[in-house]
Amino acid sequence: MRRLLAVITAAAARPENATEYFDVASRLWPPASTAGRCLAAQRQHGWRPKPKGSNFKTLGTEGVGHHLCHHWLEGLPRRLCGGGGKLKRCGGQFSFSSCGGCCSESRVGAKVVYVKARSRARRGSAWRCFSNDAPKYPVVDKGRWHVVLVRDAVATQESILRRFWKFRDMDGGRVDTLHREEAFYAKAVARLEKAIKGLDCRRTFFLSYDLAARHPRAHAVAFAQFLGVAKVGFFRGSDNATTDCLTRVKPWLARLRAYAASDGRPADGGFDGVARACARGSSDRSCAAAWRRRAEACAAALGRKHPTVVPRLLATCA
Repeated sequence: MRRLLAVITAAAARPENATEYFDVASRLWPPASTAGRCLAAQRQHGWRPKPKGSNFKTLGTEGVGHHLCHHWLEGLPRRLCGGGGKLKRCGGQFSFSSCGGCCSESRVGAKVVYVKARSRARRGSAWRCFSNDAPKYPVVDKGRWHVVLVRDAVATQESILRRFWKFRDMDGGRVDTLHREEAFYAKAVARLEKAIKGLDCRRTFFLSYDLAARHPRAHAVAFAQFLGVAKVGFFRGSDNATTDCLTRVKPWLARLRAYAASDGRPADGGFDGVARACARGSSDRSCAAAWRRRAEACAAALGRKHPTVVPRLLATCA
């Protein structure tokens, strides 16, 4: 009887197996990608023991959902990450680009002047501006432990555009920023993909926000092993397999229609179909659906070049 109890106790104390995480993650990232090769190594050898009390860094492009994942990370005891009095949460944030051309010297309240406007009353305010604008990227320490954050690439671009797309006829600025933001996103994806290739696989955890929402328990088990702790319980599940096109695009639908109808748009074969679908008199849903098709095509093109940062899309649009 004592022997049986000892066996049961030992089994209960043994860490749960991360097989489910590797199974679902391997279906998202192709085997030849950096993430795919790392997942195979992690499945076979596990992760290197993280020094007790040391923090890790999260790596992701702008718009990938750092704030969402950090909401999860707030559930971790700060002592796991060297939590002193100034540490708000586990996981220091590295965003590609880290600033995207901030104009910290030109502040309006808590915000930053975005573009020079024709009048002060119509000045747009946001996080980035155009004066000597150049993306900035963090220096990645290969000796650290990292969590690579990825998210549905269409949702990522929509997050960027909701905040940073300014159109001259609506925002009082002198520059249209759609193609600028798309170009910055593509450049950030390329830089992050290159940085990930230099990381130690066994010091890296690949976290897809969309995949973790579908398989919260599998990710919690694997992430606990990555951290070297018995258990974490902060992943929250949700069913976001289908999104509503119109709801996602509505925050900037008026800007999209105005841009489609404007003169002097940059030549872009992929946008011509959107312009037709968003012409005056068309339905909002057809306009939004055309935008989504273009965004999916852009994501697919990026994914072929950078499959770790832009894995296949999980969400469909209705």
